[in-house]
Amino acid sequence: MLYKNRFFLCRIKKNLIIGFSKRAGRNFFGRKTILTQSGGVFNKNYIIDYRRNLQHNAILLAIHKDVNRTGLIGLVCYENGFNSYILLSSDHIETGVGKIVHGFLNKLKSNSSTFLLNLPTGNFIHHIEIMPMKGAVLSRAAGCSSFVISKDSLYTHLKMNSG
Repeated sequence: MLYKNRFFLCRIKKNLIIGFSKRAGRNFFGRKTILTQSGGVFNKNYIIDYRRNLQHNAILLAIHKDVNRTGLIGLVCYENGFNSYILLSSDHIETGVGKIVHGFLNKLKSNSSTFLLNLPTGNFIHHIEIMPMKGAVLSRAAGCSSFVISKDSLYTHLKMNSG
């Protein structure tokens, strides 16, 4: 499938989706050991880019509902032609219209990523990394977000959903 926009020309790659089936009733050799349990439905597993370490602008091509998650995921195409799936916030942008900006930001947009130093206090954020370039660890669930309380010279203080 080919998507055309002003600056983006991307092909959806099938290597972003991994199929897996249930292993119920089988041992580590794959042999059926429990007669009453069986396989189940074949599901797709989307590979999510938790790091977002590409410093290019991206455009949202499609919004998908993943069967393994409660939130929505979006297929994005970067300016260099690389595709990936990202987790979307509840106020996601329209497909093919808005850009997702990475890196240093002047103004805060939905689903864009930046460093905690650049965020003003009083904003809701999600998809937070604890260590740089290690991938998002905090506030990844559907509808989950954190609140920026204050900033020091070295640290940014956040209020999590748990309080």
